[in-house]
Amino acid sequence: MFGSASGGERRSPGQPWRVLLADDDAGVRNSLAALLHLDGFATEEVGGGEEALRRLRNCSSSLFEKDLNGAFDLMVLDVHMPDLTGVEVLRRARRELDWALPTLFVSGEASTELHEEVKSAGGFRLLSKPVMPEDFRVSVRDLVSTFLLKDGN
Repeated sequence: MFGSASGGERRSPGQPWRVLLADDDAGVRNSLAALLHLDGFATEEVGGGEEALRRLRNCSSSLFEKDLNGAFDLMVLDVHMPDLTGVEVLRRARRELDWALPTLFVSGEASTELHEEVKSAGGFRLLSKPVMPEDFRVSVRDLVSTFLLKDGN
């Protein structure tokens, strides 16, 4: 089931959506974070797939203690990172943590096969690098309206 890592808790008015952003390229990561901040999102940026999984696991531990401050609502993941692919991060988050966070992927490769892999893993959309700012912003808005606003948040 799609929803935030906070277990579908209702959002307080004015509370920003929380995004886990993982890309091994600091320039891309910073650019995407800046775009998200422009649209009022709160981000946590990490430089690889293993870091992303560690952060999700830490968040999962906090949720058991009812501390929702570390929860994420969605992820933006680079497909090709040296330690762990973004697709594998999403698959492992689903399998190990039982989370299906809505996820947008970015990649320098945009083959038909990669689009299919992203789709089969449950990804929302794959954007090609260099990511066009307006395409990214529209895709994030589409993801939010498709998955996160359904319950009236």
